[in-house]
Formats: sequence, structure tokens, C-alpha cells
Amino acid sequence: MLRGYAPTPAGVTIPSGAQYNIYFPGHAIGMPPPLSDGVVSYTDGAPETLDQYSKDIAAFLMWAAEPTLDARKRIGFQVLIYLLVLSGLLYFTKKKIWQNVHAPDEASPGADPKATTP
Repeated sequence: MLRGYAPTPAGVTIPSGAQYNIYFPGHAIGMPPPLSDGVVSYTDGAPETLDQYSKDIAAFLMWAAEPTLDARKRIGFQVLIYLLVLSGLLYFTKKKIWQNVHAPDEASPGADPKATTP
């Protein structure tokens, strides 16, 4: 929406006081363009263009919507590592505890069940 302001094309009429915006429904918006090239100067040499300003605003709004995203992802990664280690320990513990327990012999299909030996 920030980059959608454009001159009104020929043959299109919009109400007085409205601006033409290609992304806005109806293409007529009552807000004047909030940004233009060269308004903000960057000290790191980033381009002073409307595209760069739009990217910066979108990144800031993403951070403002969820400022703890990095911490949440880090904790989630730590939980996954913990669960992986725990699963490995539980698997090997199960193998150690149940290593001497044997399944009872079963008769094969069609064989006499009394013919099995313990």
C-alpha cells in the first residue's frame, strides 16, 4: 500500500481529495502518500528510496507484532534437543531393562499349539 501511489490513469475518475492507489480497493484512498524518496537519510549507506523505506517499515511492524520471536525460537530449539536426548536415553534404557525378557513361543498358523516347546 505504501508503494501503490501513482498518477491517476487516463479515463479513471476519483473523488476530489482522494489519491490514486493501485493496491487499495476501488483505487481511491483519502490519505496522501506518507512517504517519498529522500525523506530519511541512512548512516549505513542504504538507498534512500521508497522501496527501502517500505521494507524497513514492514520489518519494524513484524518485530512490533512479536518482539519475542527470537527468544521463542531459541527456546523451541532447546526443547527439541532435550526431547531428542530424552528419547535416546529412554530407548536405550528400555533395551537394557527388557533384554532378558523373551516373547513366548507361538504356534505357526496351521500347527498344533501343544507341539511348541518352552
